[in-house]
Amino acid sequence: RCGVDTHLPGFLTMASRQFFLGGNWKSNGNQALVKDLASVIKREAKSNADIEKVIFPMALHLQSLVSSVDGKLCSVGAQMVSEYPKGAHTGDIYAHALSDSGVKWVLVGHSERRKTRGSTNEVVAARMLVALKEHLKVIACIGETLEERESGNAEAAVFKQLAAVMDALYHTGNGKDTHSIDSWDCLVLAYEPVWAIGTGKSASPEQAQAMHCAIRNWIRKNHGPDVAKAIRIIYGGSVKPYNCEALITKDDIDGFLLGGASISHKGEDFAKIAKSMQAHWNETKKTKSKL
Repeated sequence: RCGVDTHLPGFLTMASRQFFLGGNWKSNGNQALVKDLASVIKREAKSNADIEKVIFPMALHLQSLVSSVDGKLCSVGAQMVSEYPKGAHTGDIYAHALSDSGVKWVLVGHSERRKTRGSTNEVVAARMLVALKEHLKVIACIGETLEERESGNAEAAVFKQLAAVMDALYHTGNGKDTHSIDSWDCLVLAYEPVWAIGTGKSASPEQAQAMHCAIRNWIRKNHGPDVAKAIRIIYGGSVKPYNCEALITKDDIDGFLLGGASISHKGEDFAKIAKSMQAHWNETKKTKSKL
């Protein structure tokens, strides 16, 4: 169990953090999928009512999803936000344009953008701050490569990315540190081991839990137990309906960021995973009520 200061067992502390399910369509999808997913979200609303759900389609489909999906059931997020304001930045989408269109969330730091689109730690932090200032919520992605894991440097690599995100939120004034975030519900950390993204390989539940625990302990050490207990850390990396249950039962895994499973079978796999998460949420709440 992760060493966050608390008088409750880890799985009960987890139950106070609402489970989160994100679906990253990447460069996939079409108008037919928008329609199919909207139908699935509406049909399955009661089966996953306590799970916070967000879909991240291509920019081309943002407005269609905002118009098609009931925002009370599922929010819509953008896969990218510019660190620049409006102006002469061809191809960028600035933060206010997203919020003004009904978008509620943005992704920053996904490994595919870190690798090929120049998303350095500094750029990731800048985009996060711009989004939060515009009252957009943020998923910040962190994760190690296979080389870093095999060389024993997985935690060091993840902590470097984590520090860039967390430290950017804090500033010193009047002799004390304060953070520039309204609520820790506005920021979700997504641990995505690069070697498990789109490869069909997934970290074992034990591997995923170990890293999530290490991330939470780093936050506790550097930013205090209250932040560590409040912030949600989700897992991404070839999560499917058949392996999600073993992962979501781990103390420090608060949900998932799906890739392929967010669009497979016309959105049905997304609903299956949400339903499995709801079942475990119900169980933890039931256990907590008996104490």
